[in-house]
Amino acid sequence: MVQSQKRLKGSFWEYRKLDTIVPNNKRIMNLFEVCKDIVPLELYKLGCKFKEHAVMFERNCYSPIDNAMRFPMGFEVEVKKYGEE
Repeated sequence: MVQSQKRLKGSFWEYRKLDTIVPNNKRIMNLFEVCKDIVPLELYKLGCKFKEHAVMFERNCYSPIDNAMRFPMGFEVEVKKYGEE
């Protein structure tokens, strides 16, 4: 891949993070906050881990963070499981 293609791909990812992922993460965090009294405890615990990840992800978009928390394993599976009920 030539340098200009790498730069274009990198800038597209930077744009997509701020344009799509960060706002979606905020919506998810708000939903957990609104529903915290009815969310099962195990899902709420994963939601808290997701919130930590989302906050660090957004900060990392502006200034790199060493050892930023990764997307919590099992979060997507658990959300889908409860979404199907």
